[in-house]
Amino acid sequence: FKRARNNSQKEIAGLSVNEADRNANSMVQAVSMMLVKEEAGVSVSELFSAGQTPIQIMESTLKDATVLELKGCVLDELLYFMDQGTPVLAKTGAIRAVLLTGYSANYVTYYDPASKKSDTLSYEAIDNLFSKGGNYFIAYVK
Repeated sequence: FKRARNNSQKEIAGLSVNEADRNANSMVQAVSMMLVKEEAGVSVSELFSAGQTPIQIMESTLKDATVLELKGCVLDELLYFMDQGTPVLAKTGAIRAVLLTGYSANYVTYYDPASKKSDTLSYEAIDNLFSKGGNYFIAYVK
């Protein structure tokens, strides 16, 4: 596990939402984007409506990956996944989430499915955003 922070990680490209999930909440869209990146496009909306959690959906869909439910992590620990080319889902509310997609020495870039925009915030500001979601994250390793 790599703990040292690189100076930067280019923003993860090629993220898109499965067509079936385009009008869903940002949590569903964030999970959908992670699955589409791994060419596992399923209707997350249907599975979410059937009562499955984001973790259950990802575990049942990403057969060749280990899905990690990360609680209380600090930002430096999450950078590892972006170094591996994996976006990190960060909960920002009950059914709101963003995807961490890149970073530099002082800033983190994330994509917000609700606004359909990428934004960049300082480490301090992004930590404040994550605290609203209880410092809850989902990532995976292959």
